[in-house]
Amino acid sequence: MLRLWGVEERAVCHVMNRQVDKSLEEEQIKQIMDDHGEYLIRLAYFYVEDWAAAEDILQEVLITFYRKSNQFQQRSSLKTYLSKITINKCHDHLRSWKNKRSLFKESIGNLISTSKSTEETYVQQSENNNLTQQVMELPIKYREVILLF
Repeated sequence: MLRLWGVEERAVCHVMNRQVDKSLEEEQIKQIMDDHGEYLIRLAYFYVEDWAAAEDILQEVLITFYRKSNQFQQRSSLKTYLSKITINKCHDHLRSWKNKRSLFKESIGNLISTSKSTEETYVQQSENNNLTQQVMELPIKYREVILLF
């Protein structure tokens, strides 16, 4: 079992204990967390670029899956289904006011507390943009490896 889950695992188990009539058992949820958790948290991090937010999103994904597990029709794999829920939750997070407010505070803080000169900042941003552009120009099979790592 991944130790990354600490709080999330307890939260999911707490929700499961409150809703006894659901179709999934606690062991099944733990198995899903063990099998797909690392992939899903990396996927969430790829979208939101914040580990704390990615962990929160993963917790929401697992709780959502638990509550709506009877809607899973097995037309695709479980990993695909959970990935789609994760992506949708990431989009919700990125659209949320809470996220926009924290990004604004972070950008203002960076402007105020930066010790680099304007030229150094510009060079760093240019290098980051060039690297991002080069990665995005790679064929999709190579780009996915880099982005998901």
